[in-house]
Amino acid sequence: MAMQCALVIPVRSFADAKTRLASTLNPTQREELMRNCVSRVIAAGQNTTYIQEIVLVSADKHVKHFAQLASVNFFSSDVSLNEDLNACVYGLNLSLDGIIISHGDLPWITTFDDVHEYLLHHQIVIAPDRHRKGTNIYAHNREVSAQYEFGADSLSKHIRNIRATRMSYTLIQSPEYGLDIDTPHDHKFVNEKGQ
Repeated sequence: MAMQCALVIPVRSFADAKTRLASTLNPTQREELMRNCVSRVIAAGQNTTYIQEIVLVSADKHVKHFAQLASVNFFSSDVSLNEDLNACVYGLNLSLDGIIISHGDLPWITTFDDVHEYLLHHQIVIAPDRHRKGTNIYAHNREVSAQYEFGADSLSKHIRNIRATRMSYTLIQSPEYGLDIDTPHDHKFVNEKGQ
């Protein structure tokens, strides 16, 4: 049995992206890095048969233009990340069975097939970052009233909320989903691996 899913990708900005990499990359390089990563996440969604809709969530007009060029949908955000994600998900096509929220800075991602497969057996699927502090991917069945806690130490907050509601969940730990680029060390790690 397949689930028809939407892929939601929050992108704060291209111009102001990845400020923690300022010691390693100049603003133009950081913007290029972010654009390339978001393009890769979009391509991974397009490579996943059961993803029927892709949406970028941002307040940045440049991200909106990028979404138009990539032929994906755009949701204009204006409050906070978690509230904007709730509003975006609420407005998605009701015929969709699942929601996959993915950060846009995953340089090794190629497909969301594993997320989809696990989502067939669990109400919620989470892919933590490689440090097991953040949440790179949060996927859930449509009927789940998810409480998004993206931000600092989001993994522990998400798990605490899920356990409180007794919903079934699983964690996916893999380099493809777990590596995001937040720090100079992350960037160096990606370069050393040649990806």
